[in-house]
Amino acid sequence: MSFVYHFAKAVVNKQNPFEFYLYSRFSKDIAISYIDGDVTIVSPTELQQYQIDTLQTLIDNYVDPDVFLQLTATNTYPTTSDETNSTTLTPVHAFINAYNDISPPGVLNAIKMLIRCNCKSTEYFGTMEDVTSMVAIQVYDKTRNYLIANSQVEVSGIVQGWKDIAQNGDFSAQQSYVTLSIEGLRDKLTNHDCIWEIRACVSDEHIYVNLGSIQFLYYDVQT
Repeated sequence: MSFVYHFAKAVVNKQNPFEFYLYSRFSKDIAISYIDGDVTIVSPTELQQYQIDTLQTLIDNYVDPDVFLQLTATNTYPTTSDETNSTTLTPVHAFINAYNDISPPGVLNAIKMLIRCNCKSTEYFGTMEDVTSMVAIQVYDKTRNYLIANSQVEVSGIVQGWKDIAQNGDFSAQQSYVTLSIEGLRDKLTNHDCIWEIRACVSDEHIYVNLGSIQFLYYDVQT
């Protein structure tokens, strides 16, 4: 059994981004159609009034984007990056951002990194009062001497875990993982091969980091 709901909407010129907009903010279980200013939602379950109100608000607030990026392909590469415990940005890995207008399909717009966080011993963390800790990542185009992106990820939960282990009398080395996504790369690309360098630093020199893998995300561009 399905439940059908109708909503009025003035302008939706781009069906795909409109669907993505609703799926990402409401549910992927609904079916969406748009005809002559009316949005029809088909749901496998009956919606509560607050859900209907949420849909109405989302539809009322929708504006067609200038550019819509739809994920089309990913490539994942294991890395053997250098390890660092530097508190200033230090190169740990480099790769060729190869220009290729044939394959894979789409344009590179995001990089997802798996970051290994290590400590040689938990003893130091056992007496730490403030466990707030960060890993900073910078992507830099060495060929063009051009900053691609700066980002950071909080690793306080990892450090808290090391503190708890130490306070239980275990001072062994530990390893944990965290992921970081850097987006908005589409406007940083060029039509020739470039060497991109990844730099990393930590908020405390007792934290060691390196990269476990890098995933490149390619998108179809719809204007």
